[in-house]
Amino acid sequence: MKRSVVVLLVAALILFAAIPSMAAVPGKSAIEVGTFFVSGGTDYVGQINYRATDSLSFGAAIEPFSGTVSGFSFSGTATSLWAHYYFAPSEKADPYLLAQFNTANVTVSGFGSASASATILGVGTTYRVNDFVRLRGAVGFVNGRTSYNVGATYDFSERTYGAIGLAGGSGTSNLYLGIGTRF
Repeated sequence: MKRSVVVLLVAALILFAAIPSMAAVPGKSAIEVGTFFVSGGTDYVGQINYRATDSLSFGAAIEPFSGTVSGFSFSGTATSLWAHYYFAPSEKADPYLLAQFNTANVTVSGFGSASASATILGVGTTYRVNDFVRLRGAVGFVNGRTSYNVGATYDFSERTYGAIGLAGGSGTSNLYLGIGTRF
């Protein structure tokens, strides 16, 4: 687990330095690393969202996690791939439709391993409050259930920001803290 986190952080630092010159829509793409605060475990995430045009972006995330529940230890990795279609982009608001594919693999001590996948369809937006603060949120639907994430970012500089939010669904939610860069 610790090795996954180190690899994730090193990859993020390399991307922070290399990708800014590749942006198709300057300032609209981002790389972000963070952690979810979960009871009895750890949950890290690294993601990239590449804004190819004013109306289309693609992204990917990897999320190593581990913990203990009722005396059983578990570990695993979740991955996500997504596309956003921005139907009315503006300086203030950036609403989008989303299509996302998720997979997860988990190993539980004494029980073996399992995997699952799901497709999420939904809507989201970012809203620029001022030069430093942006609100963001999305709601998605998968197998008759709702998933959500809401949060805010604060710009420390022209490119670097901090993020805070809640993510969840099906009666659970977790606090998220992250740091990212726009390019």
